Amino acid sequence: MTSLISVGDITQATWSSTGIDASSETSVRRYWTLVLVVIPALTLFGNSLVVLSVWREMSLRTATNYFIVSLAVADIMVAVLVMPLAVYVEVIFLFLF
Repeated sequence: MTSLISVGDITQATWSSTGIDASSETSVRRYWTLVLVVIPALTLFGNSLVVLSVWREMSLRTATNYFIVSLAVADIMVAVLVMPLAVYVEVIFLFLF
């Protein structure tokens, strides 16, 4: 009779053979998950400040600053649309393997 080996058994055996216990593995995963969640939040916050400052301050409304604002808007769209999906994929694969 053959037995099926799950991914959890393989990762547990891998971590056990390296000498790392499950509690330290979990804390490392939580740390990297937190780091990956904070980066898009800071990106959104910083670029929002750039757009807000040009919008509120009349002296900053120059052609050069409009180009900077367009880059900030593009970064905001990346932070909202792309980074959350990338964080999700990284965290799921981090927890699976």
